[in-house]
Amino acid sequence: MKKHPPPISIVRARDLRKNAAAAELRMQRLLKENFAEARFRFQVPLRHHIVDFASHRLRVVVEIDGGQHSPEVDAKRTASIES
Repeated sequence: MKKHPPPISIVRARDLRKNAAAAELRMQRLLKENFAEARFRFQVPLRHHIVDFASHRLRVVVEIDGGQHSPEVDAKRTASIES
């Protein structure tokens, strides 16, 4: 059964797209230019998380905000996304 993200995640993802950081916009352009066939989406709700970039076709997630994430704190989040 497909698990849909909660409605608040969808609203939050839209807000993040509207207020994107310069690094995210640059990465969005680079992914589109260099990996067009992968069809990366920007600020994607996955379950209860919002990831910076995701290609459902390739089953790849890209996170670029380094300072906000740490391996110890995000271990549960990472495991959820990887599953």
